[in-house]
Amino acid sequence: MSPENLAGTARRPRSEWPIFVVGCHRSGTTLMRFILDTHPAIACAPETKLMGGLYEFSRYPQLRFALATLGVTSEQGSAELAQLVESIMGKYAARSGKRRWADKTPNYYRILPFIREIFAGEVLFLFVERHPFDTMTSLVEFFDQRVGVDADPETDRISRSFGAGPYSWARYWTEVNESIELFRHEHPEISHVVRYEDVVSRPDSTVGSIFDFLGENMPEDLLSQVFTAPHHLGMEDHKIRGTGAIHDRSTLRWADWKPERIAATWRLVGPLAQTLGYTPDPAAPVVPVS
Repeated sequence: MSPENLAGTARRPRSEWPIFVVGCHRSGTTLMRFILDTHPAIACAPETKLMGGLYEFSRYPQLRFALATLGVTSEQGSAELAQLVESIMGKYAARSGKRRWADKTPNYYRILPFIREIFAGEVLFLFVERHPFDTMTSLVEFFDQRVGVDADPETDRISRSFGAGPYSWARYWTEVNESIELFRHEHPEISHVVRYEDVVSRPDSTVGSIFDFLGENMPEDLLSQVFTAPHHLGMEDHKIRGTGAIHDRSTLRWADWKPERIAATWRLVGPLAQTLGYTPDPAAPVVPVS
């Protein structure tokens, strides 16, 4: 679909647009899902993989040509896929007693333009960022023993390509966040970056700005209900089920790394991490970004 098609008059208000939560695995996307899902208007599903499956469908060899022989244009095909997603996810939201839906699937980072095209530009993205060293520490713990065992396609690809361990996850962190940075700078009007460190250190203002971006009011008691409100089970970090409140105990988990390891790893992730406001100094791991 051409940019001209995406720039037309909005068909519905921003407060009705689909929401996608995207970022590295182990960056805080599940926490973000719980926060959104606690809102009385938003049903945020665990990882659906739905858009990834539709992306592969859309790339089936000769599909576009075959559809054209049926009189279906590219724009019409996108609209049909959007209606399918809206039907599935809209029914999910309705069963949850909500009027709006969100999808938390980290590995959508590779198909952001496809999602934007399907919804004709009427879609909102929440991009979750976290210090690369904390993300890598958590990835090693969670995924290094799961290669090929019910593994996420993206993390499995990284493990198989670069092996298990910190090096592979440094490559993964960089790949994800480079994709996000490119997309969000091209489409700032539909993109909002959420830093995990900001959520856990100043949740009120950070979460408030998220709902402002989504076009929703934030209930005063929302943050106190994040871990008591019901949330459907699905593909997620199930440790969050034992969490009672938003906390910062999962930051600076790399503070005991040897200086040599910090320096070596920073050579891999540093150029991008620095632009996102992160440093290799555990005494000042996050720098405000204007």
